[in-house]
Amino acid sequence: MLRFLTFDQHRYTMQLFLEHGSEELRRAVQVVGYREAEASLGRRDLTGDVIVLCDLERMTADQLDELAALGDRCLRLGARRVLNDARRVLRRYELGRRLHEDGLHRFRPWRWTEVAESGAADRVRYPVFLRDEHEHDGARSPLLHSPTELAAWMEEHGQGTDAISSIDGRRRDWLVVEFEDTRRSGESLFHKAGAFFLDGAVAPRHLFYSPRWMVKGGGTPEPWMVRREQEYLEHNWGRRQVAEVCALAGIDYGRIDFAFTGVEGPGDEITGPIVTFEINTNPTVLDAGDLADVQRQAVTRRFLETFTEALLALAA
Repeated sequence: MLRFLTFDQHRYTMQLFLEHGSEELRRAVQVVGYREAEASLGRRDLTGDVIVLCDLERMTADQLDELAALGDRCLRLGARRVLNDARRVLRRYELGRRLHEDGLHRFRPWRWTEVAESGAADRVRYPVFLRDEHEHDGARSPLLHSPTELAAWMEEHGQGTDAISSIDGRRRDWLVVEFEDTRRSGESLFHKAGAFFLDGAVAPRHLFYSPRWMVKGGGTPEPWMVRREQEYLEHNWGRRQVAEVCALAGIDYGRIDFAFTGVEGPGDEITGPIVTFEINTNPTVLDAGDLADVQRQAVTRRFLETFTEALLALAA
């Protein structure tokens, strides 16, 4: 059995995928909320199971300590393996700094408290944007081009890690992220690729294009975009770089969103490092939009086949 443990409110990420999957898949894969797992762990037979810990980027430091202890307990109860070891995983801030230090990224993330309290504002490379350190809702500000613009935006929307954001009325731990223009030479559009990573297997998921710097899915892609996306899934461009970044981050399961810096071609590899935007350790596998998107049905089917194969291999 392959058991994914998640925050209770985020168990939906695999629901539609499992509903549309085979009976073999539903027998092999189970999604369990952390509260349920804690309450019932002693009554479950975990012999030979693989446990996947999810939602790590959403956790506090204390919760990560508890998660590491939960993983240890699963092993004592007979689990064969625990993926996403809470002691090893580098989350958004730590991974971004490490990639910069290793020369794989030009941009760095800064915590707002670093910028505001340690006088680092003049060392930041502008423009920047604000995002939540723990959530997956993308940029929460426009591009800000100077320390003055950054300070004014934070003054308007709430300062510090204990501030309540005026955007949506809840607490946010702000990251100040240096903007990186990921358009390659001769290209006018930004792009974002996504790939699922599962215990060394890389399953390419999507390749989106947009004139906007914050690339999201949705909309109606042009035919050439769909063809390029199909080529991406066929050749699995960047799989080596994806595996290297996930290994550096200590992540065994998640979806990595990234951009190519090198050139992808008719072969099955690209040159150069990738630019990593984030790794989501509890990504949505399939949603209603995927099922309704007629143009991208071949892309969705190919991904589901690849991902299902990887899941069943791990559960065996």
